[in-house]
Amino acid sequence: MEIRLAEASILPALANRSRQWVLTYGPRYYSAAQVAAWAAFADEAAFQ
Repeated sequence: MEIRLAEASILPALANRSRQWVLTYGPRYYSAAQVAAWAAFADEAAFQ
């Protein structure tokens, strides 16, 4: 497996993928409040 640094141009896609994964799989294991907080991370500066 090759791990590489993300380029700024793909950050919006990574944020969207992260949010969708959390919203899809998170409810199986976490409360609604936890899922909402976790999904909101995709809106943080780390993904900008």
